[in-house]
Amino acid sequence: MSNTQSSVIDSLRSFANMDTYETGAKSETNQTNTIRVFLDKLFNAASPATFNQICLLAPFVYHNLKDFQARGQVSDEVLDPLKRGYYQTASSNLLKLNAATKIFKALQQENILAIPLKGIALVETLYKNPAIRPMTDIDLLVKTDDFQRIKDVLESMGYRLTDSYRGSHNFADEKNRVLLDLHSKFSRYEILFRIDYAEIYKRLCNINFSGQVSIRVLCPEHQLVHIALHLAPGLYSDLNVINLLDLYLMLSNRERSIDWEYLVDFAERFGISSYIYAPLKLCSELFNVSIPRSVLPSLGYRLSPGKNSYIQNHYLTSILNGSGNGSKIVFERLVWAEGVPARLKLIRMALFPDRREMADRYHVPEKSARLYGTYIVRIGKLLREIVR
Repeated sequence: MSNTQSSVIDSLRSFANMDTYETGAKSETNQTNTIRVFLDKLFNAASPATFNQICLLAPFVYHNLKDFQARGQVSDEVLDPLKRGYYQTASSNLLKLNAATKIFKALQQENILAIPLKGIALVETLYKNPAIRPMTDIDLLVKTDDFQRIKDVLESMGYRLTDSYRGSHNFADEKNRVLLDLHSKFSRYEILFRIDYAEIYKRLCNINFSGQVSIRVLCPEHQLVHIALHLAPGLYSDLNVINLLDLYLMLSNRERSIDWEYLVDFAERFGISSYIYAPLKLCSELFNVSIPRSVLPSLGYRLSPGKNSYIQNHYLTSILNGSGNGSKIVFERLVWAEGVPARLKLIRMALFPDRREMADRYHVPEKSARLYGTYIVRIGKLLREIVR
């Protein structure tokens, strides 16, 4: 861990242990206390390997405390390390927002729909401040049939394709400062679900992106489900604590309220319920946000006592440590999958992935006999991990 990260962690620890501030603004006090309780629980669950994740929260904490510093209620010693992260995030995100604006304009000229996902969407619709929420790349949901045209547009703008895997296509600009991740799937593991893209596109909302271009984004319900799936146990191995912050702000946002009746119905129809139950329950407990009483029981009624115990006692730690990799995450996916058909699909995907996926991943022609060699190597590696 670098000296800068150590300084940020020390500052966050100091803030989490401070006494409650005296202030006339009740809402400020409540939000500050919420942040402090959240950080305190994170530190209690964290191992040394999780500090990089916790550092991602520094810009949000600084944003909410800088007014307290101005009134002399928080020391410069605590907030100065957080301040650096705040302005570094602003600089990095402004570069990405500017690049995304140009990309949206170029795609619209070709009549191509690209829907911003995760950070690039939430900075505009939820945070409304580029300094608060760090983002690594620009995530866009696109239609598979449009990919070649999108690739042509991006290459004309100086971007190059760097990797493709399970419906995710990565691009980078000439200086590797702006990274794009084009998703042709709502979830990398949508073989487990029954996603109706017509319904998703029908409920898209219009926003004014960066004050320069009108674009369409996911409705609040689909946006919440998409973020929650990226925290769901038994799916992704690269869980991110910043998504907990995303969920908290989505749940407490009064400008874009959640239609809970529709969300529960959508989750039930598409087989997503038990996956999004865990992140919503954890978020409600960490931040004490209000979720209608019937929602969590409706989403989690299929979960076994063992899974409920895991969510209560180990789930937060798994987010901070990363869910796992190799055979561990394969077994976790099998455990959390609903029903035998879903488990068989996961086994097939682990042992015999789609030919196009393998060809893209290992840069082997789809019709080449060498592709069979990559399957054998992949199976052998997985078996060695299981034995070990």
